[in-house]
Amino acid sequence: GDKRVIKDLARFARHDSFQVRRAVFHALNGMGDPEADQLLLQFVSDSDYSNRMSAIKSLGKKKVRGALALLLKMLDSKDFQTKQLGEKKEIIEAIGSTGGESVVPKLRKLLQVNWSLFKDVKAEETACCAAEALQKIGSLSASAALREGSRSKNKTIREACDKALEALKALRA
Repeated sequence: GDKRVIKDLARFARHDSFQVRRAVFHALNGMGDPEADQLLLQFVSDSDYSNRMSAIKSLGKKKVRGALALLLKMLDSKDFQTKQLGEKKEIIEAIGSTGGESVVPKLRKLLQVNWSLFKDVKAEETACCAAEALQKIGSLSASAALREGSRSKNKTIREACDKALEALKALRA
């Protein structure tokens, strides 16, 4: 991409209109330029849900430098559990694809939901997303984390880990 175009587009990345921001995102995303890719990082905090989702997906696919640290910061934020399931799933999936083997311990931790008298649906959702991400990583340590999760006291997590392990077996067969 032309460096001047990237600079001009960057000025509109925080425009008031989500449609303008969306057009800027798509233009930057299609350039295949490392400088343009860096500008995509700011879209993960866009006020528009679809812009955020597009940015998170793209960062995960492109493995943009700096994306992993930003995504991990989002995962560790206080408001992560309050995000919609789709957004949590995309963030965790992007963490898995950008971090690979290095994030297995973090994802393993998400499978460890403490038992509670009251069902913690949000923590279960997050654990299920982590199981899917571990399945996609597919390494020996990811499989070990899933086997550990399949022994969870939490039925939902156990089932998600079992399903991920079955999918890995099917891929290797």
